[in-house]
Amino acid sequence: MAAGGAAQTLLECCPTRFFLPTTGAVGGLSPLYEMCGLNAAERSLIAGATPKHHYYLKNPDGSRLITLGLTSVEQAFFFARPGRSLQETLALLDEAKREHGDTWPAAWLEAAGLSEAARRWLALAEARLTPS
Repeated sequence: MAAGGAAQTLLECCPTRFFLPTTGAVGGLSPLYEMCGLNAAERSLIAGATPKHHYYLKNPDGSRLITLGLTSVEQAFFFARPGRSLQETLALLDEAKREHGDTWPAAWLEAAGLSEAARRWLALAEARLTPS
């Protein structure tokens, strides 16, 4: 599939591209990935990569599969909740902020099953607020 018009302009203006893992890279979305300049081996690599862990970087200087390497605590804040859309996750976040005020990060971590991280966050917050 050849890119034309606006799609071609966009591809030319964005020479560095990040691709998220998806089986669609070798399935029904394969023509789109081909239009972005990916060959069969690259599409296969993307299809077999681990979501929320691997990312495929392609630019004129080369390409490679990279790992972001976020901890479980970082993932709790940077990704949508498992089984939830981004909009649902943002609604949960707003609710946590309303219910818990300034301590919402601890409640967020607790709800993500990261109780020890929540306790550490509360201890650090308390230490910052306690006069020396």
